[in-house]
Amino acid sequence: MILTVSNRWPHNNETVNKQWASMLAKSGASVDARLPYTETTARAIVAGGDASVDYPAIWKGLLAPDIDPQIVKYCRSVSEAAGGSYRIEETCRKQESAAKSRMNAE
Repeated sequence: MILTVSNRWPHNNETVNKQWASMLAKSGASVDARLPYTETTARAIVAGGDASVDYPAIWKGLLAPDIDPQIVKYCRSVSEAAGGSYRIEETCRKQESAAKSRMNAE
């Protein structure tokens, strides 16, 4: 899916793809995750020239997302413990990210 949103997709609408990329990043998707049934990653496919990127800004954003995967994992578990509410997960991510920023600033 990461490669799909970095390209024109059937609708050729970069704005829509940015929204999808944002959702993927917030969900903890990674260009370095092993793809199913392969021993490779999206990063390796693009670096090897086996796939092109039509929207470089989207691809660059996915290369270095501001989302910490540990926060995503933790907040997903908090949400699941509370009944699976996405609102709880999203609030948790915001609070944990803000706390991490404060800790890094000190």
